[in-house]
Amino acid sequence: MILFEKQYYVTKILERTTVLSKASNRTKKSYAYNVNEQLLAANLDQLFVLIAADQRFTLSKLERYLMTFGGMVTDINIIISKSDYIELANKIKEIIKSTYPEINIIFSSIYNDKSMEELKSFFMPKKQLYYWVHLVLVSQLC
Repeated sequence: MILFEKQYYVTKILERTTVLSKASNRTKKSYAYNVNEQLLAANLDQLFVLIAADQRFTLSKLERYLMTFGGMVTDINIIISKSDYIELANKIKEIIKSTYPEINIIFSSIYNDKSMEELKSFFMPKKQLYYWVHLVLVSQLC
């Protein structure tokens, strides 16, 4: 993609190597009614699931996300935002690590510059990323 006179132009279409999608919504009363699979992104290398430390967290909800998207992307990372809520953030990390010891968990807080730098280090250069915000997923997976 190139930028030319304040507009972006597609210069190359890549072959799909990975696909991130969700099943169709079969509820006709839903505004998102769709008979086909819904493509969310393609050619991804990393997936970041964002969980706010000050929100209600359940392992079962995270497991639904991992089951839905885990087979589509190999590098899955959990970002626990608002980690300035130290006790809550550590509790969430402990719950996740007890079941998924290999998963990357990153703390982030706008009040901690070091955590923001650490977060940046997880982004692979020239890789396709997909960020999925916890609250958006809740409404679409429930």
